[in-house]
Amino acid sequence: MKIIKILFILAIAGAIGGYVYYKISGKENDPTKAKDSVVISANSLFKLFNEYEDSANNLYLNKVIDMRGEIALIEKNENRYSIFINSNDSAGNVSCEMDTIQNHLLQKLKEKDIVNIKGYCIGKLIDVELNKCRLIENK
Repeated sequence: MKIIKILFILAIAGAIGGYVYYKISGKENDPTKAKDSVVISANSLFKLFNEYEDSANNLYLNKVIDMRGEIALIEKNENRYSIFINSNDSAGNVSCEMDTIQNHLLQKLKEKDIVNIKGYCIGKLIDVELNKCRLIENK
C-alpha cells in the first residue's frame, strides 16, 4: 500500500512538472506577444556578447530580443529554418532559430533581405543564439 501511495505522488509530481515545462518551453511562448523586449541591432548584440559575455548574459539571457538586420544566411534542416543576421563581425553572427509556424513566410526570404525578428536570447556559442523566433512587421 505504501508503494502505491509513493507511485501515485510521483505520478502527480511528474504530471505537474511536465505541465510546467510545457508552459515554459512550449510554442505558446510567442516573443511577439511579450510585454517587454530589448530593441537592439545585431551588430550591437553580437559585439556585447563577444566582448563582455558575462555582462551580456546578465542583461539579455532569456529576454526577448527585438532585432532588425540583414540576412547573411538561411539554413533549412527538415522543416525548421535558421536565419543568420549579419553582425558585420567576422567572428560570428546572430543565429535565429525560427518558429515553424511561419515557414510559409520564411520560404520567401533570401540573403541580403532586411528583416525584423523577435526571439528569446539563449546566449552565445559561436554566434549569439535566439530561439522561438518570429518575423514581425517592419517598423
